[in-house]
Amino acid sequence: MVPMATIKIDKPAPNPIVIEDSDEKQLIHVLPLQNATLYHKNNNGIKHVIITLEKAAKLTYLLWQKAGELNVRYDIYLKQDAELTFYSMTSSNENILMNPTVYLQEQGAKVQIMNVFLALGKAEVSCDSNILHEQGSTISNHESYIIALDQAVVKVNNNSKIVKGAKGSNANQVTKGLNIGDNSQIIADPNLFIEEHDVIAHHGAAIGSLNKDELFYLMSRGLTEEQASKIIIMGFLQPLLDHITDELTKTEIKEDFEHKLK
Repeated sequence: MVPMATIKIDKPAPNPIVIEDSDEKQLIHVLPLQNATLYHKNNNGIKHVIITLEKAAKLTYLLWQKAGELNVRYDIYLKQDAELTFYSMTSSNENILMNPTVYLQEQGAKVQIMNVFLALGKAEVSCDSNILHEQGSTISNHESYIIALDQAVVKVNNNSKIVKGAKGSNANQVTKGLNIGDNSQIIADPNLFIEEHDVIAHHGAAIGSLNKDELFYLMSRGLTEEQASKIIIMGFLQPLLDHITDELTKTEIKEDFEHKLK
């Protein structure tokens, strides 16, 4: 039998709930009108997470994977006026595979996804995301921030679909990447599948290296190239760190990334 953990949010949870377990499967269920924050820290054994948000429920979910391999699938279901904020941060020199699928099943459902991938060594990282706007007046915002060092390869495939009849929906995708080193590689493939005219949908991808002017400026102030590079990269990551409300978790993540960027 597959080890499984069930988390049911049926009353207010004013403080973040920290998940540190080894279950392969997780069921997360947020009942109507409830609001919760879950931090999931470094579970290499996790394989499948199912998240359901009932009417007007709100959930902030953070996955932080700081070492080892990861191969996880997410199935996420949002009901009427439900709101999910989904953050993931991975920093590893081993392979990472993530496959999240979000179903915006009823009107007013809203999802914001922000992923950060720091890939080192010979890591192969793949993220295949799918967001399905199944009803009208649904909103999705998907952001990916990628740093590839050494010989790492990162492939990000973001798909957003607005079905026929889902009028007034809004789908947005942004991917930004930094290639650090001659042998690292970032492949971004943003896709929009639009079957309805009365919608807003756009995407973009920008992949590059460290800005030489910024490096020169910082080094002219007495910093080494290594110190200047770290400042630029951490500034690149700052948008997600700003969203983490638990100061201890934020500090742990920041210190982990700074240590791996030495």
